[in-house]
Amino acid sequence: MNWRSGHPFFKHGIGADRVSFSGGRLAADLARHGGLTAIRYYGAQRFGDTGFFQADPISAWALLFRPMVRFDGMRRYALEFHDTSVYPTGYRSCCELEGVPLEHECFLANDALIFRLKLPAGTGGHTLEFELINTDRCTRTDKPTRHWERLHGPYWRITDRYSDETIRREKEAGYLTLAQRGDRYVPQVQSAVTEFGVAGGGPVRFRETPHLFRKHYYAQDVESGECFFLLGFGHKGPQELQQRLAEYCERRAELFAPPAENTARFHTGSRPLDSFLHEAGGIIDSLKVRDIPGGIRAADSGYWIWGWDGMVHADAHGWLNQSGFLAEMLRFYRDTADPVNGIFHEMTIDGRPFLSMAPPAQCLYAVMLYYYYVFTGDRALLREYIVFADKLVRRAGADAIGGLIRGVSLYPDHPEDLEQDGNDLSVFNNSIYFQALRTLERLHGELGDADECEEYRQLAERTRRDFAKFRAPEGGFYDSLSATDLSPRRHRPVYAILYETPFADELLTPADAALCGLFSTRQGCRILPLDDSRWMYDGNQLGMYMPCTELWFRELHSKLDPAQARRKLYADVIWNWSRLTLPEALTCEYENHGLTPDNPGRKQLFTVKAWVGALFRFAGGVELSERGLHFRDSADPRFAVSGLALRGSSVSIRQRGGSGPVLRLRLNGRLLPDTRLIPFEQLRTRCSTVTVERA
Repeated sequence: MNWRSGHPFFKHGIGADRVSFSGGRLAADLARHGGLTAIRYYGAQRFGDTGFFQADPISAWALLFRPMVRFDGMRRYALEFHDTSVYPTGYRSCCELEGVPLEHECFLANDALIFRLKLPAGTGGHTLEFELINTDRCTRTDKPTRHWERLHGPYWRITDRYSDETIRREKEAGYLTLAQRGDRYVPQVQSAVTEFGVAGGGPVRFRETPHLFRKHYYAQDVESGECFFLLGFGHKGPQELQQRLAEYCERRAELFAPPAENTARFHTGSRPLDSFLHEAGGIIDSLKVRDIPGGIRAADSGYWIWGWDGMVHADAHGWLNQSGFLAEMLRFYRDTADPVNGIFHEMTIDGRPFLSMAPPAQCLYAVMLYYYYVFTGDRALLREYIVFADKLVRRAGADAIGGLIRGVSLYPDHPEDLEQDGNDLSVFNNSIYFQALRTLERLHGELGDADECEEYRQLAERTRRDFAKFRAPEGGFYDSLSATDLSPRRHRPVYAILYETPFADELLTPADAALCGLFSTRQGCRILPLDDSRWMYDGNQLGMYMPCTELWFRELHSKLDPAQARRKLYADVIWNWSRLTLPEALTCEYENHGLTPDNPGRKQLFTVKAWVGALFRFAGGVELSERGLHFRDSADPRFAVSGLALRGSSVSIRQRGGSGPVLRLRLNGRLLPDTRLIPFEQLRTRCSTVTVERA
């Protein structure tokens, strides 16, 4: 893997097994052979009906809208890939065929994608046609519940319909995991209609082969320096789709392009790490559903809008200068909440809460609000949304035993595998609850609400005190306790503390650092120690590494050996990002795992956010609170950031000296009296440069 201007770059061919792209509702995969292998659209259908086209990832025989150029009405070439730059929403490449230089690209928008051909030096005297070929007989996703109807030209209506008997059986089963709450069954839709069509910059000629082997040819004459096809999806009728594609033809330069460059710039001394941080904001942008402000898909190659996937690790949005999106999410999750059950765990594609999140996990909303305020200082919005945050956290705390709240754990997916039975005190849930209490204590303090501030302080102190009941004598924390007699379920998971804020440090002791050896594995950290009776019990989740829950392990490792902890973090991020993968999870069932990513090409939202936060914390040695910028005892001396948007100031941070404790802090060259904190009050200028001098 190479890198150019921060973007992944292939000199020749496609240098990855699979590259996934997202534009919002639309997602597509590109294979090593240079062709698309999947197109998914999230319109108004069921979760299982988002795939509309799929092709072989190894063989290029079945063509999925493969772009071609035809010379003089006879010789046809597939476009080749040279000097290819890859972006979260697509690619740009070039080649030369019969002496004619060609530039070509594919980019996704919210609900359409473009194939674009450019001829920087003309046609070389040839007559050229730009084509797409789709081996429709092999690539179209057919199923008994789906009907394809050709409307006119290259437009189709796709209807997914389920029988009354299917709906009856689903309602009867009413599948919910132990951790998911709801007082009623929320069915997926019984039927949904999706429209699909192809348009172009000029007249599009469409031909379908006869008989059994159905193949589709789309062609345009190349009469200028640019030619393009649009593939569009919709779920509001064929006329709406045609009108929208006509509009997109006019707005193509604006809509179909790489995500806007991040205004922050990062330097770690490692090109892959620099690239990851450079691309992270664009990856998140590519997952935003443009017609649902605050709605964001949980991954670029699967998943729709989820609850904790969107809210968790909210600090990353601030580090990536996306605090405005935090404001959108605060409104979105509040306005879509159920009056009884609160924030959804999962949303149906047609926009209804499908499953409800466990009440303790909904406390992540308060943490998200905290980080929005920390990065922006916006008291007006804080005052508006703190009412809803209070409601969620107080409801979670309504059923408590001392300082610990009851409730089945949000994580893992099947907490009954770790002996939870519905009468539980979960360490994971209570770690979130504690941090939410601390954030609301500080936020009410910022607003001058003395009574509420004191209330949350007392609740947090009580939870911190009682959290010790989760401690295992042999080290670490038990996954849960019985709410009846406080007897422990003797499993010590790596996710015991969902490390969302520095307040989580209050739950640790120095001795916890020795636990690193229990969890450390070739990549990341295993979810349970190898000698746990439920290790790999379910054949999947209980034997894997999941980056979104690893930050407690990273913190322990950093306390034990900060330099080694950084090296391991770097190695884990680089191995995956060099394969254009930011995994939901990786198996660690065997010691030499890592032959391939489990799901090559997938970029999971909460992994992007977890690793952004981890790099700032453990490489940059910097954290934020409502007071200001805090500096940790260790950092990579090569780490630097510029253009960080922080309360109206563009902040740059650079390190000087070694990697040890801070000796001096300078702000715009001026020596500061403190070596741990720069209060926000001192960041009043339009541009602020922080120099951290370390031992």
